[in-house]
Amino acid sequence: MNINEKNNVLLIGGYKSAGKTSLADMLIASLKVEGITVNKLSFATPFKRLLVDGGILTQSQVTGTQDEKNIPSKVQAKSLFKELREKYQWYDDYYLSAREIMQILGNDILKVLSPTIWVDYAINTIKKSPGYDLHIIDDYRFGGVEDQMPFKMGSIYIEDINLIKKDNHSSENSLNASQVDLVIHTDKTKRDNLTTNTAIAREYINKTFGL
Repeated sequence: MNINEKNNVLLIGGYKSAGKTSLADMLIASLKVEGITVNKLSFATPFKRLLVDGGILTQSQVTGTQDEKNIPSKVQAKSLFKELREKYQWYDDYYLSAREIMQILGNDILKVLSPTIWVDYAINTIKKSPGYDLHIIDDYRFGGVEDQMPFKMGSIYIEDINLIKKDNHSSENSLNASQVDLVIHTDKTKRDNLTTNTAIAREYINKTFGL
């Protein structure tokens, strides 16, 4: 694979609610002060936009708090393929949450049609967005992405020491700390937690990309 050294890409992964987007936003703010330009994107952006613009979910259901993402939507399980209903043991009259809809659409349908669909989306989006010093993808969920993208890559995994993991969907359990370059052990109960994590990630960016 030919590596395009002009594009630096940082992947941020972790279990839901670990603080992936919060870290990305803090990093962007910090780097901006230093004059470093950053483009933030998410693998899930295209179908989240489709679900909102298509009237299936609200903006708060796809980008809001965990509670908002877990609110039952107007979509019932009976509208899904029988195989999906049986896989997740959903009754016909069960109303799916926004998170469940995004999980099955992104991984049980689209990723089945094209296993590399989200990597291809990210590659094409980055190629269409030249001139940035760094691209940050804030929803890294499946290992091996670094080997599939023709850019200079880096990866961070956020491990929340107090987070209880109850979601068994593959999108929440396929990536682990052994598959990334840097693991940040976070504790949201500490007041300066995000500031500390941002400093750790900033040092990593400097060492990895020379920024």
